[in-house]
Amino acid sequence: MVPKIDEHLVRSLGDETWKAAWNVYSLGTHPDHRKRGVGKALIDVVIQKASEAGKLVTLGVMEEAPVTVELYKGWGFEVRGESIPLTARLGTCYFSLMAKTP
Repeated sequence: MVPKIDEHLVRSLGDETWKAAWNVYSLGTHPDHRKRGVGKALIDVVIQKASEAGKLVTLGVMEEAPVTVELYKGWGFEVRGESIPLTARLGTCYFSLMAKTP
């Protein structure tokens, strides 16, 4: 799955932009600690440091989680390119790339 995601990132951003970007591959909060700003605090540090370095921040989301897509949009991320299907043992889901410019 990772090679397919990396290929999608290159197609959506261009090889040089993707290589220079700060990529968040996973961010999650334990259910007992959600809605307290923990995830936002973590991503804010990444955004601040990337901005200081003049770098784009990217992350991937599954379209099956529209609440997550809207959450990241609220944090200033935009969907880039088209979604791609990813198939694994449990079925197929659709992956979208989101990015925030410095």
